[in-house]
Amino acid sequence: MPYSSTTNNTIDFNQSLIDARPLVLAVIHRTGIKDRATAEDIAQDAFIKAWQASETFQSKSKVSSWLCSIARNAAIDHMRKHKRMLLMGDDRMPEKADMSAFSNPEVKMLEEEHDLSVKSNVETAISKLSDKHAAIIRMYHIEDMSYEAIAKSLRIPKGSVMSRLFHARKKMQALLK
Repeated sequence: MPYSSTTNNTIDFNQSLIDARPLVLAVIHRTGIKDRATAEDIAQDAFIKAWQASETFQSKSKVSSWLCSIARNAAIDHMRKHKRMLLMGDDRMPEKADMSAFSNPEVKMLEEEHDLSVKSNVETAISKLSDKHAAIIRMYHIEDMSYEAIAKSLRIPKGSVMSRLFHARKKMQALLK
């Protein structure tokens, strides 16, 4: 069933897109896009595509899951395009977003303060988790380990890694609200 266009559903849909932003950026980062400005550009493209295709959204899945698949595909498309540019002999990076706003020291200082605040809040939340949940969060999200590598390291089944990660994320979400 497509997402209906009633006012409440449209507001819920738009809020779901906004709420999914950190997840979208994480998905893009996991595809191999490490440059923040490039990731932001890809995320913006994904949001536009999702908004334009909102009428085709099937309510069988979460908006965030749907948006993350759009973002993942956009990141892969970006990498393919960049790879083609390299193969054709153009070793320049594709044009980047205008970063002149970030040359302002005040803007940079505010961004750094915000990043430190977020990092501090996340570290505080992780410290409040049980040891097994804190370890899973650190290994997966901070050390970028795969499910298989975590399972091998902790000597537990892959399914247990996935389950612990799910529950750890739920607790983190509650702690960070």
